[in-house]
Amino acid sequence: MKKKLSMLLLLIVITIACNSVNEDFKNGTFELYEKDTFVGILMRMNNFQVEKYEEGKISLISKLDYTSDSTYLLSGTEINAKGVDTTIFLTTFKKLDKNKYKITGIPYNFNLEYKYEGVLIKTKNNIKEKYVDTLNYLNRNHLNVVEKDE
Repeated sequence: MKKKLSMLLLLIVITIACNSVNEDFKNGTFELYEKDTFVGILMRMNNFQVEKYEEGKISLISKLDYTSDSTYLLSGTEINAKGVDTTIFLTTFKKLDKNKYKITGIPYNFNLEYKYEGVLIKTKNNIKEKYVDTLNYLNRNHLNVVEKDE
């Protein structure tokens, strides 16, 4: 009986730990680094992120479709009709430290010999207020589309 109870408790702890990693990664403000060089800031809420680069402009809103606890499809969403990359990246992430994640992306919808590698460092659990409404709207509409498709 004690052995079964111990195994059940261990399973619960592992499940909670895995879910908390995913939740930590899905929401908040992150700094993006490539080869130890700061590239930009990502403000992420569930299935969408706003990407802001050094020049201070919003460069892209990206959609994240999680396929597992450590994998998602990343695709650009149009802000205006120009300059949105149509490549969808199959992206995996691995927790390196408390708030540090290694990300690796390969093209999913094109046969390209390319591999993106970067590091995300979570700097805040929340995002800037001016992006909250946009991300809430995108997530709400994304959920409505998914529910209609099912």
